[in-house]
Amino acid sequence: MRIVFLRHAPVEKRYEKCFNGWSDIGIEKIDEKVASDLKNRLSKYRFDNIYSSDLKRCKDTLRFLGLNDFKEMKEFREIRFKSFCEGRTFEDIQKNVEIPKEAFLSLENWMEFATDESLGEFLERIKRGLKRVKGREVLICTHKGVIEAALKIYTNQEFFSRKISYLDIIEINTLLIKN
Repeated sequence: MRIVFLRHAPVEKRYEKCFNGWSDIGIEKIDEKVASDLKNRLSKYRFDNIYSSDLKRCKDTLRFLGLNDFKEMKEFREIRFKSFCEGRTFEDIQKNVEIPKEAFLSLENWMEFATDESLGEFLERIKRGLKRVKGREVLICTHKGVIEAALKIYTNQEFFSRKISYLDIIEINTLLIKN
């Protein structure tokens, strides 16, 4: 199976640089040239199915691209942040909460501090979603953390070892991966 991940479009300006997790927020208007280029890049694929996180920013991205026939999947939501992090910038969090030094020592420690899901729980949720995906070639419009998790699951790539920008396309051919 070829899975083509598409990171959603940039979020509304007021939510930039925030831990947006499960916040159901919209996207900025996509420049017509950027949209045209993205549609052209996606046109080389023949998707059997298209999937999306059930959050607005992913669904709006697909709709803007004219891809209206997709299946919403809650499993492909971003990580769920704790209430003191959700929708806030790192600077806001620092002003309001004392961040323990241990939180910066590992991804697991950071997630224990900032999220309502452990790294293991997050990975398991993404695996459950991926098991429900059907087709030889599929598109999944989702969030940076979900794409990072899929790369970890399929290729053992470490989190944050690759820059994933808004509207980036990341392709994984699961037939080439040994389990």
